[in-house]
Amino acid sequence: WPRLSWVFTSLGGREIEADPHFVKLMEFSAKIHSDEKIDRERERQFLLQVLDRLAPHASAVAVPVGESSNVMRLRVPGTGQETEIGVPEAAAIRSKEPLEVGDPRIMRIRIDGLTKHTNRGSVELPDEPGRYFPAEIRDPLFEQTPNPYISAMNSSEEIHVNAVPSYRAGELFRIYIMGLAARAA
Repeated sequence: WPRLSWVFTSLGGREIEADPHFVKLMEFSAKIHSDEKIDRERERQFLLQVLDRLAPHASAVAVPVGESSNVMRLRVPGTGQETEIGVPEAAAIRSKEPLEVGDPRIMRIRIDGLTKHTNRGSVELPDEPGRYFPAEIRDPLFEQTPNPYISAMNSSEEIHVNAVPSYRAGELFRIYIMGLAARAA
């Protein structure tokens, strides 16, 4: 369980959630090799090599997330332990370069453009006027016409959305819009 959760959370851009699983792996490995003097850095390098080799397989497993499902849950039977892989994490797993997935939050955006058949668009953040970021709209409301996203684009008004940002090399890369949010007070 820790190995599987570590692979998917690490490749899914959720390093903070991956760390406790990595610690459990290291503890498990220490128990197995208690009589041997294994250099921890060598062991870490080995586990990172395993992660690299598992990346294509994890990518194949994550294919349906975003296409035919919005979430994949890995559960330990009979326990409450669960690792959840959503659309942003699945995109990070499938990516050829490392992506970090941020925590869900309310964001204020202005929609610059939309492509309805791909559920994608371009948005501007009030803190960064003139910079446009790709967005993927996962809200079922977007499938309806008319919808609040098209209205916001046509009026150029700012809206508040529940979103999950992803980052590449520390820079905002894509925003996953999960739904509309109530205005922040």
